Amino acid sequence: MERLNLKPTHKPVQNYYEALRQFKTIGVSHEGAVRSAFQTLLEHCGRQFGWKLVPEWSIRKSGGHPIRVDGALVDEYRLTHGFWEAKDTADDLAKEVKKKIAAGYPQNNIIFQAPDRAILMQNGRVVLDQDISEADAIVQFLKRFLEYVPPEFEEWTDAVEHFQDRVPELGEALRALIEKEEKSNSRFRAAFETLFELCRQSINPNVSKEAVEEMLIQHLLTERIFRTVFNNPDFTRRNVIAAEIEKVIDALTSQSFSRDGFLHNELHCNEVMLLPYYIASMNIEHEFYDLVGTYELFEGICLVDTFELAEGSQATLSFMTPENTARVERQKASPIRVIIGNPPYNAKQLNENDANKNRRYKAMERLITESYAKDSKATLVNTLSDPYVKAIRWASDRIEDEGIVAFVTNNSFVNEIAFDGMRKHLAESFDEIYILNLGSNVRKNPKLSGSTHNVFGIQIGVSINLFVRKRTGEQSRQATIDYAATD
Repeated sequence: MERLNLKPTHKPVQNYYEALRQFKTIGVSHEGAVRSAFQTLLEHCGRQFGWKLVPEWSIRKSGGHPIRVDGALVDEYRLTHGFWEAKDTADDLAKEVKKKIAAGYPQNNIIFQAPDRAILMQNGRVVLDQDISEADAIVQFLKRFLEYVPPEFEEWTDAVEHFQDRVPELGEALRALIEKEEKSNSRFRAAFETLFELCRQSINPNVSKEAVEEMLIQHLLTERIFRTVFNNPDFTRRNVIAAEIEKVIDALTSQSFSRDGFLHNELHCNEVMLLPYYIASMNIEHEFYDLVGTYELFEGICLVDTFELAEGSQATLSFMTPENTARVERQKASPIRVIIGNPPYNAKQLNENDANKNRRYKAMERLITESYAKDSKATLVNTLSDPYVKAIRWASDRIEDEGIVAFVTNNSFVNEIAFDGMRKHLAESFDEIYILNLGSNVRKNPKLSGSTHNVFGIQIGVSINLFVRKRTGEQSRQATIDYAATD
């Protein structure tokens, strides 16, 4: 657990009391003025933990007006770690606390503070109510506030430490169980074959049996987290892909296994791997819950290979489940104006962790051959088969006559000769192009080694790219290109 490095003799503490003394000298005691001194001190303390003190932090209430506290300590993920509400000396602090709590203010790590007194609530109860007119007192008070870890955080930390040590062991045990049940459990064999065929149709006809087994293992290892840590027991029944896999798990557990022993339409998104699909779904639904205070199923996410959507043959396929298929069809019928993504960087596989052979996409490859490759002066254009090139080509068509494509990709298209035709077409099909080349291609720079020089910890060079197309009515375009490089 992190500790607050703060002593009564430290300058921020001394500055706090000096500011109060100056306010008192000129006869100023109202909250709007005196709270600035504590705000400065709290900002200093929060920085030690990587937290930002955000003034006037709004908290949404279900069925009511939002609450606005004077400040909240927020981390880079917009998670709050404490709240602050300021009062002046004339206020009856205890009465003010009761009023705020009745109004729905948070009760988990919140300071109600006046210049000479502060009340700290944690986990629904008052844990400190003391005079803070002396430096020793305010330091101890702030340490109690800043170093607080909610009970669920402590449980989570303990669970993570325990879980990460056991993941290999659990994975191997589950793999052995699957092998055993394949031999002795006919119900499991039938359910697995159904799932395997769905994966071949919906994701990749080259998908291996081992990869689908890995999907089951990932599902089993994460499902309990969704049920307990995230307090979402219905996830596996409401999420359309999880529900399909649950049918196989039910068959798997039908004989002798207990899993507990092992432990709105404007937004669309696709995932081709199961675990990222689960995480994306949970993240979006949780963000919605934070904003409006109610939980709703996000129906815009699909388990689907995006490139498959460009293939003519896919119209005859189902996508895992009827619900998932309906989502895919709804997405295909929707106009898309902004596409954001981080597509795979090389032509070897669908995903860095995926051992399956890369799938052939005849329609996409034909589009690239007839455009990027056709206009290239290079002799060898094999690198145009990289998935990120397909992603840019697909997105360029998908936004039609107006939109933005924002991708983080391999930066090889920026200056390598094989991509000259691609650069030509991008310049002629967009109005504005913005490229931030982060460089750091370890494989081509002998001065670099390992992956520490790359912002993403990989050996391939990376760029952040924005492609903007405006609805002008003109057929021909010539993009203005803004380029910057960090190397």
